[in-house]
Amino acid sequence: IAKKTNKSIDVVQYRKKMLEKNGYMYSYGISLDSSKFGYSMNVLFLYMQNMAPVRENAISNFFQNHPNIRWAHKAIGQQIILVETLTNSQKNFQNLITEIKNRFSDIISSYDSIVEFENF
Repeated sequence: IAKKTNKSIDVVQYRKKMLEKNGYMYSYGISLDSSKFGYSMNVLFLYMQNMAPVRENAISNFFQNHPNIRWAHKAIGQQIILVETLTNSQKNFQNLITEIKNRFSDIISSYDSIVEFENF
């Protein structure tokens, strides 16, 4: 960063610490291009209905423990859960959708999916 911004390492470290201290930065990580590893990213929009706390906990645990699910977010407004997946084939993505629908058919009214075409 220091080289790219023509700033000293001390200046970069000070600014980084200030961003952390003020809550603008709270974690660090890497971002991999999943397509280079033979995976594609897909997003599910799950439209929910009658989601009691017990069933919400069950689907949350499923998302947290499934190896092909990167994250899931519950949206405000309509009962929608956004789910980002990584699978190594469209067949495996379809199998994941089928597994989710079968396990949670009582609380999923419908779904939409977005299949990654190209990673920029």
